[in-house]
Amino acid sequence: MELLVSIFTNVTFLLLLVALVVFGVLAAQQKRVKSFQFQMSIVLIMLIISEVIDVLFDFNYIESSFLEHLGSIIHVSAMTGIALIFWGRYVYSKKAQKSLVDEIQK
Repeated sequence: MELLVSIFTNVTFLLLLVALVVFGVLAAQQKRVKSFQFQMSIVLIMLIISEVIDVLFDFNYIESSFLEHLGSIIHVSAMTGIALIFWGRYVYSKKAQKSLVDEIQK
C-alpha cells in the first residue's frame, strides 16, 4: 500500500511540474497583463506552487515548522486573488457598460 501511495505521489509531483510549465508559458505569451488568460494563469501558477509545497512536505523534503502552512497560505492568497479579479472585472464592466468577455484574438 505504501508503494502505491509513493507512486501516486511521484506522478502527482510530475504532473504538477508539467502544469506549472504549461501555465508559465501561457502567462509569458500574453502581451497584456489585464487579459483574463494572463490573470488566470497567474492564479493557477500560485495554486500549483501551493500544491508542490504540500507534496514536498509529503516526501519530507521540507521539514520546517515555519514553512509547514506555506502551501495553505499561498492557496488562500490565490483564491483571494481570483475573487478580486472577478470582482474588479465585474465592476469595470458595469461602469464602462462593456461585456465581461475578452475579445477573441485572431
